[in-house]
Amino acid sequence: MAAVEQRIEFSFTSNLLAGADAADRYAALFKALYMVLDERQISYLQGTLKLVADAAAVEHLRLLLDDLGVSATVRDV
Repeated sequence: MAAVEQRIEFSFTSNLLAGADAADRYAALFKALYMVLDERQISYLQGTLKLVADAAAVEHLRLLLDDLGVSATVRDV
C-alpha cells in the first residue's frame, strides 16, 4: 500500500544575479509551492528561508510575516 503522505526536505543556496535562468527555475519552484499551499495539499510546514533583497521588498515581506505571527530578523548587508 502506498503512503498517503510523504515528507520532502531540501536546502539550497544560489546567486540569482549570475543568470536569469536560475531565477526563473526558482520562481517555478515557489509557484509550485504556492499551488500546493493554496490547494491545501500540505498538512505541515516548517522551514527557514534566508534571502537578500531590495529593502522595500524585505519590508513588504516582514509585514506579511508579522500578519502571520512569524518573527523575522532583518539586517543590512
